[in-house]
Amino acid sequence: MDIHSKKLEKALIFETNRTDVPPTTSAFFLGLGFDTVTLEFWVPLKKSQVFTDGCKDFFEKGKTTRREIAGVVGQLMWWDPAIFNMKMLSRALQQLTGGIDGAQLWDEEVQFSQLVLRELQYH
Repeated sequence: MDIHSKKLEKALIFETNRTDVPPTTSAFFLGLGFDTVTLEFWVPLKKSQVFTDGCKDFFEKGKTTRREIAGVVGQLMWWDPAIFNMKMLSRALQQLTGGIDGAQLWDEEVQFSQLVLRELQYH
């Protein structure tokens, strides 16, 4: 480091030789875990369990509101880096939201098709 960098470092109060923080190759960012060595993402167990329980409830009811479906689809899109091909595996759910051109009566209950029920079982 040159003298200018050391002065700037001191002015900004950076510490470079900390021993209380161990090096790591994994962390959480925006709710997803990631590993910089294996280049993998994962969904934390607690979050995936809550999601699985919600899908089970939807499956048992056989219907829910477009708003709740949009929440599930949003969660799946957010998890796409961790769950390969998630966008393809949730197409029937996505269609139930009404899409851009469809009806967007968010609090209307929608009956699930057999394809949606299969997708819910997968998740």
